[in-house]
Amino acid sequence: KEWRNFGFSHQDELNLARKSLINIISQYTCGEIDEKTLKSFFSYLHPDLQERAMGIIVSRREEFLRHLAFARISTHQKAMKSFDWDVKWILGSSSSSTVQKLITSLTLSCRRGRETPEDLHVEMDREHLDKLIVALERHE
Repeated sequence: KEWRNFGFSHQDELNLARKSLINIISQYTCGEIDEKTLKSFFSYLHPDLQERAMGIIVSRREEFLRHLAFARISTHQKAMKSFDWDVKWILGSSSSSTVQKLITSLTLSCRRGRETPEDLHVEMDREHLDKLIVALERHE
């Protein structure tokens, strides 16, 4: 009964408080309310706790903004949640033992909304990797 730890008398009260807090932080993050208005929502807190809450929200504004952007984009299409990469040095092939090739392996974890992420695995040589980097930098 997590809600009792926070002083609520019912789970519904905790859920409503969470939704309200998410809404307030979203409004601040999107620039719909300013810092003074945001602080007024926490006027019932002890001043030290009020300053601590404000410090956390203000310092993490960029992170909240990225989360909101991802949430909005991923409702309509798959969006990249994270990625991983590594480099492999291939020293031969089935047809020739003298082949030496550098390969980059890229794994993109993509999802739409709350769906389970799907991993997309891509391997490419240096030339294709350079082209990918140029294309991504153009659309930054």
